[in-house]
Amino acid sequence: MKNSAFAKLAFFGILSLLAPVILQAQARDSIFEAESLRSALRQEIEGNFAEAEKILKDLMNHKPTSTEGLFALERTLRSQGRIKDIFPIAQRYQDSEPYAAIPRIVILRAFEELNAVDELKKQWSTAEILPSGSIDRRHVLAEIIRLEIARNDVDVQEHFVQFRSEFPDASEVDELAVMLAVKLEINGYDMAAKSLLAGVERSKVLLERGYLYLASGEVVPGRSNLRKAVSGLPPTEATNIISLIGLLEKLEGKALVVVMRSAVLEHRSQANLVASEIKSLIDAIPLTDQPAVLAYSARIADNAELRMQASEFRYLLVHDHPNAAETPEATLDLARFKAVGSAGVGESIQLLEDLIIRHPDNAIVPIARRELGKLKDGNNL
Repeated sequence: MKNSAFAKLAFFGILSLLAPVILQAQARDSIFEAESLRSALRQEIEGNFAEAEKILKDLMNHKPTSTEGLFALERTLRSQGRIKDIFPIAQRYQDSEPYAAIPRIVILRAFEELNAVDELKKQWSTAEILPSGSIDRRHVLAEIIRLEIARNDVDVQEHFVQFRSEFPDASEVDELAVMLAVKLEINGYDMAAKSLLAGVERSKVLLERGYLYLASGEVVPGRSNLRKAVSGLPPTEATNIISLIGLLEKLEGKALVVVMRSAVLEHRSQANLVASEIKSLIDAIPLTDQPAVLAYSARIADNAELRMQASEFRYLLVHDHPNAAETPEATLDLARFKAVGSAGVGESIQLLEDLIIRHPDNAIVPIARRELGKLKDGNNL
């Protein structure tokens, strides 16, 4: 017993000595990842895809499970017409984390783009390795069904029934039901389509049809269906949809395309993809539209609890567009994020002071003053 107790004490003693070293190594990895992603993005924006690819491959060698690195490399290879080269990178990620959804979804998209039908057909059985009922399994199977619907796969209805049985409360169930019903209607199976939608509320049908139109780039019918769905949705969801409709009415061109795609990705529980895509496309959006897109992207990241990504969007908004209508609220949210740890309190105070000086008549200034007072009194928000 004494030896066992001594061994435990020795283990925790060594662990306490190693903890700072481990934390420092993790911090260095995070810095290297962030710097690599920024450098690759700059090269990508300038059209230097080969250089961006080199930087991202170095990152993936250093950190094989970098989600943003994998998405950025996928995008860069696609721009060069070499999407097939993503397979070994994604496979190494999958080998490191066998139950992760991200590398499997990237592999699925590459197969779809290459029209590798035989490989796509195998994906349902290969996904069986994923733990039953897990979020990663849910995301992978939902993505497989989306692709099966798109290409009229004969197994799609059976797979949808299996998915609905395993994940009856999943947000994807209504989306997939409507997608499949629309495809059945197009192919002349009206009764099967009605049967599929029998248990889906009308507002949900309208909502999913709206997102389907947005996914295909049809903004007018997409916006119309979303507007009709609002009255039957819960208050929080209805508010988010109303905000989205406002953007769909306000924006045009590249900004509109980006918001439509981002909305669809968020709806499909793929908010992590939004951050990667926005970062690569923001410089291509007209300056006048960037604040609205950045504010919308920050909200998506917040809803998905991607706090760091939300803060990055708000940082760009505050620093690049100080006079935009969206900036005061973004500044307040960014200050709150910075104030969570003591190291960021000084920056938080500076943000709040700038907000009060730059936008003295804004409705949120009284809130900013109260929170600034708390910070100066030594109380974190």
